[in-house]
Amino acid sequence: MSVIIGTSDFVGRYAIVTGTNEAALIQEDIDTIETTWMRNLLGVTEGDAFILECSLNLGVPTSPQYVTIYDYLQLEDVYCNNEFEYVSSGIKEMLKGVVYSQYYTQKKTVPTVIGKQVIQASNAVSSPDLFELKRYYNQSINNYRVIQKYIHRNLSDFPDYKGLNKNYSTPF
Repeated sequence: MSVIIGTSDFVGRYAIVTGTNEAALIQEDIDTIETTWMRNLLGVTEGDAFILECSLNLGVPTSPQYVTIYDYLQLEDVYCNNEFEYVSSGIKEMLKGVVYSQYYTQKKTVPTVIGKQVIQASNAVSSPDLFELKRYYNQSINNYRVIQKYIHRNLSDFPDYKGLNKNYSTPF
């Protein structure tokens, strides 16, 4: 069961229109993505510790090192006399972007004997195009990378960190 995000978080920018039958399927996706991405972000041990702490505190961490990466995060860097700013909207926004893009990517296709085919219906509810889905996914990857950049600068606060690198998705 997910503890950081739930189906009720998908409103506004990340609104997902669902029927009663789809709500359980979306929750399954949320459960899988939340656990997998937290383990990828922090490593299995640190990721499970983060999820456990959130589960004990209504979905929000309380340890200072976890609160820092959970919330909005801004880092500055200087490279070749140029200043750079890196911003993460936080873990919750990262997860919502991934679930949103995965949900609509999967919903737009159905498996057939000749491979996945795009669903086309004349009276279907409008859903985001592929470019927009990639943009949301890449914003999540940006959040993911900024969080990891912070962790790399503060490894002593994350002794069991073994996070994996993730790459951006191309729009084509």
